[in-house]
Amino acid sequence: MALVTKDEDQKLTEFRLRKSMPSDWDGKDPLARYKAIGIDVLPV
Repeated sequence: MALVTKDEDQKLTEFRLRKSMPSDWDGKDPLARYKAIGIDVLPV
């Protein structure tokens, strides 16, 4: 689970990554959609 800001959510929507993974996804990294658009994911 990830907590994203409204701006980050809008960015995910713009890049069509809210419900899908990037086309070059390796099938392993669950955070690939965030990394693809420059969202840093920090441990909780």
